[in-house]
Amino acid sequence: MENASKALLMAGGILIALLVLGALLLMFNQVSTYQRNQSDLEEVSQLADFNEQFTRYVRNDLNGTDLISLINKVVDYNLKSGGLGEVDYSLKIELQVTFGNGFTNKNGGAQEVFDPNKTYVIQNRNSELYKIIKEYQGYEEQNSLNSMLQLSSYYETIASGGKTVQEIIGTDFKSSNGSVITNTNQILSIIRKYREYSTFKSSVFKSSQEPSYYDNGQIKDMKFIFNK
Repeated sequence: MENASKALLMAGGILIALLVLGALLLMFNQVSTYQRNQSDLEEVSQLADFNEQFTRYVRNDLNGTDLISLINKVVDYNLKSGGLGEVDYSLKIELQVTFGNGFTNKNGGAQEVFDPNKTYVIQNRNSELYKIIKEYQGYEEQNSLNSMLQLSSYYETIASGGKTVQEIIGTDFKSSNGSVITNTNQILSIIRKYREYSTFKSSVFKSSQEPSYYDNGQIKDMKFIFNK
């Protein structure tokens, strides 16, 4: 009888131990599942925040100045390497911009800067459209935005000899790299092209298709076309 009681106690102890072990395993699995779910949510959140930096520009009323900001953002991102959290910097973004035949210089004259029949592909600092933008931003930085706008409005007056560049802005005209330009015809050519660049800044572009994404969910490319 005593042996039977001991056997029952041992069996009961083993059963309790198994129940406790099972409860611990269940709790461990639940904690692991929770941690995995939390990790997945963090990954999704990181990618969403990253993509939103670019997808906020995907609309049908994007003006040229905002497009310039997007171009700079894409080029700056593509210069990075390695990774941060779930963002893989080895996966580069491509931006395409098409002007089309609808784009015309609001100041009149032939188009000399932007090719309406070309789709500009922007990936890095060597991209053609990026270099165009940097050139005319350079004129604004070296001469001031106000001076460039003044020269644009006085283009015909300068061309006819009514006033000199120095009389209008009170100083010598500088190239985008800071060197002084004294040749009036060369300055007029720059001003004429700058007027077309100003048209670009005030124009409206639209997303021509939804962005595509890499397998990990990162944005891959965006496409825009002149709207009005």
